[in-house]
Amino acid sequence: MKEVLLTMFGAVIGFFVSRLTSHFDRKVDGRNDFRDCILDLHAKLDSSELDEEGFFEESLPILRQRVWKVLHFVSVKRQECLRQAMKDYEAHHKSEFAGGHTRFVAHADTGKSHKERLHEMLNKFEA
Repeated sequence: MKEVLLTMFGAVIGFFVSRLTSHFDRKVDGRNDFRDCILDLHAKLDSSELDEEGFFEESLPILRQRVWKVLHFVSVKRQECLRQAMKDYEAHHKSEFAGGHTRFVAHADTGKSHKERLHEMLNKFEA
């Protein structure tokens, strides 16, 4: 009887340990996947010559999806940071070219190119 109870106890402990490690692995994989996505977007932005507008439009749905996926794996404070970074990123394009500004006028106003501003916005997701 003692061996049966020890075997059952060992099985229960093994179950809980496997659940914890599985959760931890999913958390790490989720964060790594998000980090890889941000790095891929940086690389795509560098390779897009003057089509920052096309890059921005293409990156929005990708970022939205990845942010929502990673929210389950980060702290509440980090969730708020990511949500704010997403709001800022979505609003960036409208504010950058508000009032019919061109890329060159925006560059003169901020002292940074549109590509540099997009890189800065993407960096907010990494912090």
